[in-house]
Amino acid sequence: MPTCLESIRKTPEWPKETEFHIAERGYGVGVDLGYTVRHHGAGGKSGDVSRVLDLYRARLHLYETTYPASRFYLRPVLFVRHVVELIWFALIAPAKKDARLTTRVRLLKGVWHGYN
Repeated sequence: MPTCLESIRKTPEWPKETEFHIAERGYGVGVDLGYTVRHHGAGGKSGDVSRVLDLYRARLHLYETTYPASRFYLRPVLFVRHVVELIWFALIAPAKKDARLTTRVRLLKGVWHGYN
């Protein structure tokens, strides 16, 4: 079975020097197997709420299982981040008709429950 770096080397668009710099410094490559991409719209660039929540849910699960100590600081830091984003989008939403405000409200509500 090939290692992660061997799999990456077979990807043609991957910059060849990147993997060597990672390996030279003693780092490994982590793969988040719990995250799957759900494309919506042209180029997958729509800010669909379920897609954003899936991303945060998968990343939170990855960090909390890989780094158990992060359970003490990660959710409070994410809460503060979402509060700042909510304030920012609340200020620009009336001027730009930005729909990201509702996404930030859902992120703020879900951070303590693992975005479920």
